[in-house]
Amino acid sequence: MSMAETILVATDGSDAAEQAARHAVRLADVCGAQVYALHVVSPRLLTFLEDHTDRTADTQSLGTDAMQTVEQIADEAEIGLTTTVERGDPAETIMSHAEAQDVDLIAIGTRGRTGLPRYLFGSVAETVLRGATRPVLATQVGQQAPSYDDILVPIASEDGSRHVPQVAIDLATQVGATVHLFHVIDRRLLASARDLGPARADIESALEDRGRDLLASAAAPLETTGMDVKTHFESGLPVSRLREVATTASVDLVVIPSHRRR
Repeated sequence: MSMAETILVATDGSDAAEQAARHAVRLADVCGAQVYALHVVSPRLLTFLEDHTDRTADTQSLGTDAMQTVEQIADEAEIGLTTTVERGDPAETIMSHAEAQDVDLIAIGTRGRTGLPRYLFGSVAETVLRGATRPVLATQVGQQAPSYDDILVPIASEDGSRHVPQVAIDLATQVGATVHLFHVIDRRLLASARDLGPARADIESALEDRGRDLLASAAAPLETTGMDVKTHFESGLPVSRLREVATTASVDLVVIPSHRRR
């Protein structure tokens, strides 16, 4: 089963967008997918440029400049690429374009241009991560070539978050990756439980048992397929512990289900 047949990469010509394009092209090579590149020109950006330059800002020329790096990356990998330039709110346009093209994955850099104040546009990547109905690959600026040898999947206790997302399974199967399953007992919950007194002293033990059961139930179906699975059980602040495990296990990719809460 292919993880993706169509991938949309959002580009603004920045280093972050270049890294997103490299990941999109690498995944397209693995999955045999078609890549769509989208550049969105914000009307506010056009107004800003026209107010601070002596020329009229041109939507298409801005898009052409932003597409050059993506086209070069795709050409070098011999991956098919379709480019589109649109005008509108960047995040909303990216999400609506992904829906219209029925893409399987959106690739976007987490750091864009820094020449304009952050408050003017907000975080496009964050808005897409929270609002998109399609899987989103958020990439960071880096010099390393895209690799997916080790994939980390947090396993939570909430309904719907206790199993490994299919996108992680499909990618791990295709590239032969090791899947790292991660569960953390939130230290703040333990502190609250201790405040309840001796009658609730067994809460920590119950949370530990539950966490280990969640990891075991998530790992079992993967291990039956012969997949290399490692589990990590931690206690502490979830985000901090996740970062530590990602670093110590040399993780290349983190797959996290989204609740799409704005």
